[in-house]
Amino acid sequence: MYETVLTDLGVTLPFDSFASGVLRILGLAPTQLHPNGWAAIQAFRVACKALSITPSATLFLCFYSSRLTKEVGWVSLTPIASTPKGGLFAPYTDSYKGFKNRFLKIASVGGAPFSLDSEPFPLYWKFPVCFAGFSASNLIPYERADLRYLEGLPRNMDCKNIVPLVFERGSSALFADIVKSQNAKIHSYLQGVRAKKKESVGDPSTLSAGEVSGPVAQESQQAKSSSIRISDTPFGRVASPDKGKRKVAAPDAERVNKKGKVQADTAAVPPPAIPTVSPPSETPSAASLWSGELAPWDLLPAETIQSLHQQLPAPHDIQKTFDTLGLYHLRSMATLSFWRQALSEMDPKVLKQLRNENQKLLADADHFRSIQDELQTSLTTSQAHLELKNTEVVALQSEVTALWTELQKKKEAAADAISTLEESRKLEFERALSAEERLKVAEAQVKDLQKALSGAEEANGTLVKQVSELEDTTLEAYQGGFNNALGQVGLLSPYLDLSSCNVELIVLDDKLTTPPPL
Repeated sequence: MYETVLTDLGVTLPFDSFASGVLRILGLAPTQLHPNGWAAIQAFRVACKALSITPSATLFLCFYSSRLTKEVGWVSLTPIASTPKGGLFAPYTDSYKGFKNRFLKIASVGGAPFSLDSEPFPLYWKFPVCFAGFSASNLIPYERADLRYLEGLPRNMDCKNIVPLVFERGSSALFADIVKSQNAKIHSYLQGVRAKKKESVGDPSTLSAGEVSGPVAQESQQAKSSSIRISDTPFGRVASPDKGKRKVAAPDAERVNKKGKVQADTAAVPPPAIPTVSPPSETPSAASLWSGELAPWDLLPAETIQSLHQQLPAPHDIQKTFDTLGLYHLRSMATLSFWRQALSEMDPKVLKQLRNENQKLLADADHFRSIQDELQTSLTTSQAHLELKNTEVVALQSEVTALWTELQKKKEAAADAISTLEESRKLEFERALSAEERLKVAEAQVKDLQKALSGAEEANGTLVKQVSELEDTTLEAYQGGFNNALGQVGLLSPYLDLSSCNVELIVLDDKLTTPPPL
């Protein structure tokens, strides 16, 4: 993963079903998606949280499509052209620089999946396919309602200021403050949408404490009766000011080195600090770490949250590397806590129906892709066969033209010979009038010329026969190609009526008619 995607954009592992769903639909590895695309995903996550909407890949891809470059490289997300009023978010940055050489490798421990839904998605780069996006017709009913709520937000919202809200606990109010400059009534709009969402699914906060039972309630009681001392946690010393180590802010500025490459400026000014979170003072039991009441951000030192704005320290040594991994683990626990509460509020029947519909859509997509591949292969084969037949027809036509030219030459030669013979015969006849011997000689010459003429006529007949055979061969080849083309059209379009097609007809004035006589 590129470092900026984790530290600046707040992407966590394992991926939730939203992020992994986007990668799965687009057929992309995590590093194949341009950081601007990850920024759009995170900003969309914040907007959905402000509206009490569960973010999903299908909802997100109603606003974005994939854009491919001529060369194989990163895939960018662009607003769908048919989206009214423009894109949902403005680009995070017009030119995302300095991220190519700052990356880290993430390994799965114990074969754990990289996504919470355990569904596979590409881990290696592959040739992407252009994706035009979804429309409302591709959504299930409650997602269509969520789409209408999202379409009520302003367009071209400030993505760069919205993305850092993924680190904030009260991101909904901060989101409204950022968007207020584009829509003065955004606070009332968000409150109205959240109220409608509560009315549609029921408000779980109205349940009394006595109505909660089972293991979750027991874990919640344990979590409420205990807290965690920061110094006792394995990550309590991360970026502590007592160690005297320099804190590194997020790389939001760029500088150029001697070779002209762009590198991140680690001395940039960090974002504004958030209020200090006071650490708890008691040590919890092991069971409370997995309860639904856990707030993992409370495990972080107050100094780290305030100075680094809940961003991760740069891993310059081994200790900080382990501390960084620890913080990512805590952030993943926060994600699990949020989604555990969201799933507990969702109807199991609806959740099962969504999973079944998703599996059906994926199966249909694979089936349609296989059919498309088969049709493409068949079309390519047919085109190659047709080109071969066309080449053979052109060769036969060239041969017929050459034979016809030779026949014309033979006819001209025969005509010249006949003309010469006639003239000679006249001369001999005139000479024969004066002498009988000349007459006999002339008769002998005439006989010889007649024999020559007979031989020429036989040669002419042979050439005419060869031309007739070539015409028959050409007609058979043309008939075979015509029948083959009709067979292919009938195979590709079985519902077409081909009974009126005839090789002896031609298209004249958009109609099938008999060709006029030559």
